[in-house]
Parts: sequence; structure tokens; C-alpha cells
Amino acid sequence: MSSPSWFNFEDASGGFGTINIAADPNNDFEFVNIATSPKGTISFFIKDTAGNVRRPLRILEDPAYANVLQVDIGPGSTSSKLSLGGEVVIWAQKDGVETVFNDGGYDVDHRWEGANDSKLLFLDGGLDAVSIGGVASSSYKFSVYGDVNLSAGSDYYRNGVSLSDAFDALNGVYAPISKGVTNGDSHNHLGGDGGTIAYSSLSGAQTQTPGTYTPTLVNVANISSSGVLGTFKYSRLGNIVTVSGAVSITPTAGGSTATTLRISLPIASAFTDGRDSNGNGTAYLTNTAGSITADTTNDDATLAFLSPTTSAMGWRLIFQYEVL
Repeated sequence: MSSPSWFNFEDASGGFGTINIAADPNNDFEFVNIATSPKGTISFFIKDTAGNVRRPLRILEDPAYANVLQVDIGPGSTSSKLSLGGEVVIWAQKDGVETVFNDGGYDVDHRWEGANDSKLLFLDGGLDAVSIGGVASSSYKFSVYGDVNLSAGSDYYRNGVSLSDAFDALNGVYAPISKGVTNGDSHNHLGGDGGTIAYSSLSGAQTQTPGTYTPTLVNVANISSSGVLGTFKYSRLGNIVTVSGAVSITPTAGGSTATTLRISLPIASAFTDGRDSNGNGTAYLTNTAGSITADTTNDDATLAFLSPTTSAMGWRLIFQYEVL
């Protein structure tokens, strides 16, 4: 085994340093600068293809923190590149200290590749944005290309407020996400197991039921004949029913005689007040109007108007009532 070689030198401040080069190839290569100054520096210089002298590497104690090693690659140069083969480990070995990349705030992108995704993680320095699976966007701080899975028990929050009970952020609809409702089986708002939720069976649901029917007409006052023109249409939302249709009425007398027609309901109701049903009718040829109210005795709707003629009149009707 050869003995190591030692070289002594004097630095610019008059302090002495030592360079130790181990001659044994089985030993680690030692290149040591031991100067009287606590901040001795080791620098390596090379010439580039243009003949310029450059310093690719500098090792020193961090000027701002005692006993902290600092390694500079290409200090003072406008560009540098570090290529490492095999596993790359960055380990500060010190709690509470952050690892900083692009500390100078330059327009430099950082890209992490996967086995099949060239932009598995992409940080765009110019846009100040992050993306997964694609390019970053200036419109968003964070963009994701591909499916996102929110594990069970997790939630979306905005300014500390849960969004799951009010807004499905993935699908853009107002509805609870993954909140079970009972309709024989448990479903979420997207149908859960693929079944269709019968909305009318949900507790407190506002049901909507459209349909048609042919009402029964009763000539109450000043009517010689009446008839239904086509079928009536109705829809129910909760306990409110809306009805529309047309009838023909031939009054017995004209001259603004009080006239009344009773109309049966598509869905039964137990009226207690005349205001439980409200609507109006228009005789489109004579320009005559009438009001529709609730008949509390017979639980029907009643059309009342002043007849201007004894001729047949066609009426368009629309009214609402509450199912009681």
C-alpha cells in the first residue's frame, strides 16, 4: 500500500492549508483543504471548448449558516446541468428545513415522468401552475388530466366548508355526493347501483305528476248546455295542482246575467275555503272573463261570470288548487 501524498499551501489570508491525496486505490480519494480560516473553500476549474476558464464545482461552508455544507454547481455561470445516474436522493437530514428548487424564481419548468406518462407531474415556472398528466394552464393553479378518485370518508372543502352536501364538484350539479337515500336499495345521486330512484317515495319529496282527464261539468246557474272541448291537462308538484282546458257554454239568458259552471278535479281535495282554488277563464269570441274559485260543498272548481249573450261561448280555463 502506498502512503498518501500531502501538499501544504498558504491561502490569500496567510493561513495554511493541506491537500491530502490517498495513493491506495482501495481507499477513498481524499481531497482536503484544511485552512486556518473556518470557511476554507475547495473549487474545481476547467476550460470549455471556447478556451474560457470556468468553475463547475465549489465546496464550502454555507456563508449564512455555520457548520452547514454548501455545494455549488456552476457558481456565477448563466447555465449548468447536473446529470445523475441511478437513484437520486436529496436528504437534508435536518427537521424543519425546506428543500427549495428554483430559488431564484426563474421561468423554469420541472417535469416528472412516469412509465407511460411524460407529464406525470409538471410544474410550469412561467405560469406558476401545476398539472398532473398534461400541460399546465394559466387559468388554473392546478389541472388534472384523467380520472380522480376521492376515497371513502374524504370530502371536498372550500375555505374550510364542505362541498359534498351542496355541490358535486366533479359533475357540476347541486346534489349530495355519495349520500345514501333509501328507496328499497341505497343509491347516491348518480343512481348508485344503477337503479332509478322513485322520487315520489322519498321522504318529503316534491312529486311532479303530469296527466290528462275529462272533467265532469255541472250546470249550476243560467246554463242551458255545456261540454268539454278536448281533454284537460294537469300537473301536480307537491300538493299544488295546475289544471288547464277548454269548455263550451251556452247561457240561458244574456244581459250580464250571473252564470255558474262547476268543474270536477283530476285529483280529489277537501276544500274548506273558496280561496283553496284560484284561476280564471276567458271567452275568446265575446271577450268575456270569469273567475274560478273552490266549491267547498262539492269539492269542485267553480267558474263564475256575467253572460253577455245566449249564444254558445268557447272558454279557455286555467286554475290551481291545493290537495287538502
